[in-house]
Order: sequence, then structure tokens, then C-alpha cells
Amino acid sequence: MRGQGMTGDNADGAPQSGIDVVLVTGLSGAGRGTAAKVLEDLGWYVADNLPRS
Repeated sequence: MRGQGMTGDNADGAPQSGIDVVLVTGLSGAGRGTAAKVLEDLGWYVADNLPRS
């Protein structure tokens, strides 16, 4: 998801990879599940409870 005016290049002029990643963190009950549902509704792929390794 890119906003208007974004050129697709980083500040150093290198092209971006084309993959946007969002990490949502927080304590239990802080709204992570709600945030995940909203992101899914917006078309993002959501992976919850990933293993640490």
C-alpha cells in the first residue's frame, strides 16, 4: 500500500522490493486480533502466532 507521491525508490535511490510488511505487536488484550481483522479486510495477508524460530 503506497500513498500518493511515492516514487517507488528509497531515499538512497535504490528501488524498493515491492513487498510491504507490517508487524503488529502488543500485550494480550491490546487489540492485536482486531487490528489483524481490519488488515485482512483491507486486503493484507495476516499470519498470527508465528513461531519464534
